[in-house]
Amino acid sequence: MTNPERLTQLRQMLASHLIRERQAGIKMAAEMLVKDLQRDEVRAQLENLSQNDPINMVKDEARKVLAADNARLNPALAAPPDYVFGAKCQHCHHITYFDKRKVCPNQGNVTRGVIRRDGQELDNIQVTCEHCSKDFMTLVPCKGYK
Repeated sequence: MTNPERLTQLRQMLASHLIRERQAGIKMAAEMLVKDLQRDEVRAQLENLSQNDPINMVKDEARKVLAADNARLNPALAAPPDYVFGAKCQHCHHITYFDKRKVCPNQGNVTRGVIRRDGQELDNIQVTCEHCSKDFMTLVPCKGYK
């Protein structure tokens, strides 16, 4: 079946007076979106159905397909890992990002101290700014990385 024929069939299915035909049309539209066939027209048909169909179940199914297509096209950004933290240099005000897995272990000649604030234990650790190369102290929640 060619794309124009498939689109014509989809229009007929989505305009049917039978609920099961419209539901089958929604499934067909979902497959077409996954294959990136006639995207704009298919989405327009689904949006119309999601707003104007008299049956809420059909509206909801059309909305779910549109939401799934949106999620596929615009995946959510991954959250940064919890072991990365930024510290603002007190000298040049540049923000340098550090890895707790490297900074928190008690190794070497690093100046450090422990402060308790709001029921949380924070390590006061000396780090070096990548911009101006000066050392400064910053508070880091190192729990689980020592």
